[in-house]
Amino acid sequence: MIIGRIALLFHRNCVTLHPLSYGKNRRAGIPGHGTTEAGSGAFPMPSPVEGNDERKRSGDTFFGKQPFRQAGSSFSLKAQDRLYGREVQGRKAATRRRDGRAEGGHWTGRSMWKSWNMPEHKSGQKIMKKGLVLEGGAMRGLFSAGVMDVLMENGIAPDGVIGVSAGAAFGCNMKSRQPGRVLRYNQKLAHDWRYASLRSLLTTGDYFGGEYAYHYVPRHVDYFDVDAFRENPMEFWAVCTNVGTGKAEYRQLKEVDDECLEYIRASASMPIAARIVTVDGRKLLDGGIADSIPLRFFQGQGYARNLVVLTQPEGFVKTPNPLMPLMRIWLRRHPRIVRALEQRHVMYNAELDYVREEEKKPNTLVLRPKGKLAIGHISHDPAEMQATYDQGRETALENLEKIKELFA
Repeated sequence: MIIGRIALLFHRNCVTLHPLSYGKNRRAGIPGHGTTEAGSGAFPMPSPVEGNDERKRSGDTFFGKQPFRQAGSSFSLKAQDRLYGREVQGRKAATRRRDGRAEGGHWTGRSMWKSWNMPEHKSGQKIMKKGLVLEGGAMRGLFSAGVMDVLMENGIAPDGVIGVSAGAAFGCNMKSRQPGRVLRYNQKLAHDWRYASLRSLLTTGDYFGGEYAYHYVPRHVDYFDVDAFRENPMEFWAVCTNVGTGKAEYRQLKEVDDECLEYIRASASMPIAARIVTVDGRKLLDGGIADSIPLRFFQGQGYARNLVVLTQPEGFVKTPNPLMPLMRIWLRRHPRIVRALEQRHVMYNAELDYVREEEKKPNTLVLRPKGKLAIGHISHDPAEMQATYDQGRETALENLEKIKELFA
């Protein structure tokens, strides 16, 4: 009975989403998988909910303010530092490096915001890289899919794409140049329990079936063009949250191998509705926990002109998660990500404020639904999916000239 009640809560409030995938999981032991380097490294960023004592050691702040510290943790900061000492020491080492880097390609938050990784033209002038920033929202991400398809159909290609959760799951199709694919397979599999269902959650631990959605679908149901993904010079980034530190990690994905797919899966794995995903020794969950709208990060990577696609309308204000009591139990051994979840609404609303300020500038264009989308986090209705996708297309077409001007 208890399991049934919890499952019902998951069904109403689940906020995870599968990504595409390709190739067998490395656990299957298939030769040739899990051995290719899938990017230039993960970049852990500061979380807005890290304790003040920890912040004083690293010198970081969140948007210029001292972050919140959640009381009542079952672990002291000293105990947590012992538990996650490697991450803490890594951050200290990174701050001591003059260029802000530590071994392995990690960045500290303080040093990254001071560094603009903007390439130079042969003439010595800075190149204004153009980026596409995609927030998550589970099935609301079909709105973003509609926007992306309009861009592809009109030959508009940013220099880079960064996606969070559904933004990563769907945004990878931008790099593989496959308009229409996101809507197509979601409608086709709307009633397949292996793809997304309570049955999948109870039998596999993932509402969106890990093996089926990530490894079977793109090979046998709707082929994902791995060659086009690899050959396209467009950068593609996925955002995850480190379970041990509660901070965002940013991964550039260059080739579709097992590690790449696991990062995308982790980016879309919300607590309780999905299992913790372990990649390259890191335990990861949904990127939206620590950085829901990574505009600031992309600007720090040299993307001076950005199209930001949101899945909530103007005026939206995020409230605390009603599933926090269950999440505290499920993640009781990981107090730092629990604190990040407890303050997620604070982080998200602060990022919305930042986006609004950047929107006033000519180098940032924001597309969002005109009103609250009818679709929820989960949908098994192909007509509802189509309507959400169509709204994204309509919004993009209405702003097509502005988009062309931004990316000119």
